[in-house]
Amino acid sequence: MSKVASRRSGMRASRWNPERMSFYNDRVLPHLLSLAMRNKDLEAYRRRLVPAAQGRLLEIGIGSG
Repeated sequence: MSKVASRRSGMRASRWNPERMSFYNDRVLPHLLSLAMRNKDLEAYRRRLVPAAQGRLLEIGIGSG
């Protein structure tokens, strides 16, 4: 979207701000991940899946902790 088009639609042209992303990564994302991983529907799936893992594994993590 061009700057002119964004001004017409009432939106500001935003720039990427590393400090804003740091706040999101440090304060918002961990809570969202914890909330998503507490989903009771996923609990049974993880109980079945994790013990079935075998061979060389790379753990990428589950949740925010």
